[in-house]
Amino acid sequence: MSDVLSRVPVYARDALRAWLTNGARLELGDWEDEGLSGATVLSVLGKRPGHGPRHMIMKVLPPRDRADREPERHAWAERCSPPEFVRRHLVSIPAGFAPIPLPGNGWIMFQEIAGGSLREYRSLAKVLNSDPADLERVNATCARVVELALDGWNPAPDVEFNLYTPNAFLKKLLGHRLDTGGPLRAWAREEGFAAQIEFPGDGRLTNPIAFAQDPRLGGARRLPVLEGRCHKDLHPGNVVLSSVPGLDPSTCRFIDLSRFEEHGPLAAEPAYFLLALVAHVLESLDARQRRALAHLIADPASDLRPHVPAPLATVALTIWECGRAWAERFHFRDHWLAQWRLSLTGCGLIFGSRRRSHRQWYLHLAALAADLYTRAERGEGSTTRPAVPRSSLRLPRRLGYARPRDEQLGELKRLLREARGHPVIVHGEPGAGKSHLIVQHAHNHRGRYQTRVAWLRASPVQRLPSLLAELAETVKIPARPDILDSLTPLYEALRREGRWLLVFDDAGSPAGIEPFLPDDGPHPGLDLIITSRSPEGAGISDRSLELPRFRRDESVTLLRDRVPSLSEEEAHELAAALDDLPLAVDQAADALNGGSIQPGDYLELLRSKTIRVLGFGRAPSYRDSLSGVWSAALQSLSGRNADAEDLLTACSVFGPAPIPVKVLWALLNNRHARPAEEHSWDRLRLAAATRAAKEAGLIRAERDMLEMRTLLQAFIRDRDGTTAADLSTRARLELALAHPGAPTSPENWGSYAQLLPHALHLDLAGDDRAPCRLLLLDIAHYLTAQGDARTARAIAADAYRRWCREPGATLDSEPILLAQERLAQAHFQLGEHREAVGLDERVLEIRRARMPDHPDTLSAAHNVAVDLSALAARKEDGWQAVAERARRLHEDTIRRRREVLGPDHPDTLASVVNLSYDLYIAGDYGQARHQSGEALEALRRTVGADEPQTLRCAHRHVLDLRACGETEAARLLNADTYERRRRVLGPRHPDTLKSEVGLAADLKIAGDLPGAVGHRENALAGLRDTLGHDHRLTLQVADDLAYDLYGLDEVERARQLAADTYERRMAASGDADLDTLRSANLLLKCLQDTGDEDDVRIEKLRWQLETYRDQSGRRRAESLGITFGDH
Repeated sequence: MSDVLSRVPVYARDALRAWLTNGARLELGDWEDEGLSGATVLSVLGKRPGHGPRHMIMKVLPPRDRADREPERHAWAERCSPPEFVRRHLVSIPAGFAPIPLPGNGWIMFQEIAGGSLREYRSLAKVLNSDPADLERVNATCARVVELALDGWNPAPDVEFNLYTPNAFLKKLLGHRLDTGGPLRAWAREEGFAAQIEFPGDGRLTNPIAFAQDPRLGGARRLPVLEGRCHKDLHPGNVVLSSVPGLDPSTCRFIDLSRFEEHGPLAAEPAYFLLALVAHVLESLDARQRRALAHLIADPASDLRPHVPAPLATVALTIWECGRAWAERFHFRDHWLAQWRLSLTGCGLIFGSRRRSHRQWYLHLAALAADLYTRAERGEGSTTRPAVPRSSLRLPRRLGYARPRDEQLGELKRLLREARGHPVIVHGEPGAGKSHLIVQHAHNHRGRYQTRVAWLRASPVQRLPSLLAELAETVKIPARPDILDSLTPLYEALRREGRWLLVFDDAGSPAGIEPFLPDDGPHPGLDLIITSRSPEGAGISDRSLELPRFRRDESVTLLRDRVPSLSEEEAHELAAALDDLPLAVDQAADALNGGSIQPGDYLELLRSKTIRVLGFGRAPSYRDSLSGVWSAALQSLSGRNADAEDLLTACSVFGPAPIPVKVLWALLNNRHARPAEEHSWDRLRLAAATRAAKEAGLIRAERDMLEMRTLLQAFIRDRDGTTAADLSTRARLELALAHPGAPTSPENWGSYAQLLPHALHLDLAGDDRAPCRLLLLDIAHYLTAQGDARTARAIAADAYRRWCREPGATLDSEPILLAQERLAQAHFQLGEHREAVGLDERVLEIRRARMPDHPDTLSAAHNVAVDLSALAARKEDGWQAVAERARRLHEDTIRRRREVLGPDHPDTLASVVNLSYDLYIAGDYGQARHQSGEALEALRRTVGADEPQTLRCAHRHVLDLRACGETEAARLLNADTYERRRRVLGPRHPDTLKSEVGLAADLKIAGDLPGAVGHRENALAGLRDTLGHDHRLTLQVADDLAYDLYGLDEVERARQLAADTYERRMAASGDADLDTLRSANLLLKCLQDTGDEDDVRIEKLRWQLETYRDQSGRRRAESLGITFGDH
């Protein structure tokens, strides 16, 4: 064990020593090596209690700046690779020897042959190190390695075909190395960014670093690329094989799958492997041989081959030929050379960034490859497309997890019946389950279709000719040079054979496959379906089905079916966090199944490590994780329209709601603000980017709003990291600069509603810039004005608390004073008048000390007076003194406002209206009527009859008219006010509901008690929604409704409502409050009328009413209808 510990790097020894204390033993084997990235590789004999001795590879992976965990990559590779390949050519993590984590995402990993031993195995690097110049004996092994990496790991049906620009290809290959702070950025600073570099003997060649970073150098033409499972670190140290009695190529196994990728460019595998081999012998070559080798690798037909040592030239050409021979099976010979050269460009940069001693040679090779690629591109490129294996036409397997989507399946069946052979488009966002719905339909109707199903992968569209040619061959249609000439006989043959289901799956755009569709006539023997992420199907078909996400109950059912231990609450929380996206829900179920991760931990990781979580857990029968699906979609989109990727990143920083286009446009222009005019975003550029993103199914676009799903937003923010954080800072300011205007004006409320979710998500309260704080406070004001005082209270309270705690904050700063005012305003609207008084009095004290007659000071005085009036209206102990203080403050404020603002200023008139309320409370109804009437006329004249302030004054005047006995005038004015409020504020605004309560009162006076009950019921429901069940106004309306129900002899309903109101008033105000007594009085009547035998409760109510009779005053009580139990 001491030998093993001494061979392990210092940073790993403590962790290994601690692991060995559990009874495990390790003995050093007979070889050791070092990986390209600094990993230590040892052969060891491991022993653990309960496990037999195992000959294994122990690999110590150093800390690295990567989000994914190495063991999970290994497990992923095993899970998604062909089982026979896993058994014969991969290694596994042995039971009892789980990976040991190291600080900084490093690992100690043990690997062995599944069920076997690595005792006789050596790494290919170890074989080479024994005699670096002797390459002849490993030539067959190298050929086998390439064959396994390409063909063995990627059976023909699994090979993908995609299109990339050279820049997109290199970005995919180089990944994080191109990022700021990455190794290529540091190298670029040394070499410069010039388009060309001078090399001795070759002159000026394309600068590969610039080529990888500048999309203009490689051109915009998209290159067909074969993709599949890639090791991504295929060097001799990661290939082991039996060496006893001699090298046996058939025993090759791949170790260290820490960089495994399921959908990588396959040409890069042999290129990377060849450059890793070269690293072992490069030191032994002279300058002339090195230059010749670079030419031979970049151009296998090079006439410099004689200058390369024969064994090395043989290995290099063997690896090239193995790859090309494999590509020819897909009719891909011409394109393979282009992929090879791009792969050499990228891999040369990778190795050059690692090996400073050989950096110049790798740079030379990468430059040669890039230069040869660009020169070849100046000629005519081949249009050859890969042939696709026959199995690509088969119907995919049915999902085990799929939830029955009967509604959508029924609609699809109806559309197909009506279409009579015309296309039906099924569209939806990535991961919505489009393909799976079609699979479900096909299996449901397998008796109808039998085996007559053709499943054509339509992305990219260039592969369709090969697929249709294969289908033509299947139904014995003679081949023609152009498949378009064969379409008519092909579709006729399909109709003759019986009912066919023809699926064009995953079409980038339905319009793109129009040339491959049958003519316009009816085709009764054919069901034709197109699935696409794009909703744009106009001109192709007028029959389409949008596939929505799961309903919440469907998500919950799936989660609990797959993970029985989940509670209903946990499943609901998970479904909400996953946006009910079918693929995300299924992946989560897969990850949680078995209990290795708890729901709470999964949710936390989903928030903090979105990409990693969405790549963990594999949906059964789905070819990729949601992380992979979205990554591929974003990469494809970037290749088609780079602006669309910027647009999506900008969308990702906003909240889970539609985003105003004007805000996005401003943000994008700010982000790209440069002197050059080409970088500015005009409307056409934004429209093109929006269309591309919409066709990819990644956003929705409606009028002047764009919307992105919450989970995708989190995914992109996690992917783009620093860029998204910087954009968030800018987005807050752009949002603030889109300030809608006066928060009390109803015409601005729609704009405020659009900005609200984004203001909360972007956390404007955490931004100290003045425009951001102003918008947040005005949002709180808007919410109070339109009736959502509870949300306003939460926003204002949070801002007030946080701003007071900031370093250097003073309570007299303007933002803090305004936050107090908005918080007090919300408390007032919710009936929390004491809290409002306390806040407003503090503001008034500070403002009055500064400038006693400033309009802001007068507003603060007005607010305090209004709070006091509301307190006085409750008629609690000492209310007369409170009412007198309110009246004097109102009179003083009116006088000052008339002097400062003028007699007809809206603020002055607001104080006059509130003075009329003080007079009303004091019983001076005639003077109150006079004051409110004059204010109403002035407001109609100055601000208009439909302004909310005018309507509040009108409502006040209605109450004064009623108090003066002018019931008809009150009824007419209230009806007019109610209609105006419905139109201006909406039917559920608290002010509208107050006027509806007035309608009920007028109907009751007129003798229409049933009509009054209907209006009170509607008003009560609205007030409960907006102000809450326990608001004083809500309880007052509930009480009045209960009395009206009692008057209609609906005693049981009256009893239930009276009991609820009584309990709430008891909890809020106590048993001596007059409102509580009024509810108690009705409840007692109802109990007596229904013959309730709850004697204890009846006696308690009688005692309560009798006890407080003298304290409350019989006349006051009788005016409220309280009879103290007299029946």
